[in-house]
Amino acid sequence: MSRASLAALFWQLDRKGAVGRTQEARRDVPPADVCFSQDENDNTAVEVGRGSSKSSDWVPTLVECLYVSTTNSTAFSPTDTMLLSSRAKALMALESISALVLSVIVIARRRLAEMTVLPPR
Repeated sequence: MSRASLAALFWQLDRKGAVGRTQEARRDVPPADVCFSQDENDNTAVEVGRGSSKSSDWVPTLVECLYVSTTNSTAFSPTDTMLLSSRAKALMALESISALVLSVIVIARRRLAEMTVLPPR
């Protein structure tokens, strides 16, 4: 699966999807599947706290989900997010495994090509 498609899937699954997060009051949105750092920044330094989801009514956009998807597929783990639900964990595991398998295939193919090259005459 591509990073963009998984990012879109994260974006749609988390907290009633993109439309639900922006159209409903925060108290009416179901529990989060993914905890972004902005969800926990309200009691930090003032300049950081101003950007928290509690202070600024921040909600994750496709850009945040694309970032999570990109860091997960390159580092094989989420870098700045906490996975809270089983479905988010399963989706992240699927992405990590597919990225790892793709990497192994590319490396193995290159290695095989190097081994099968005939020496010059």
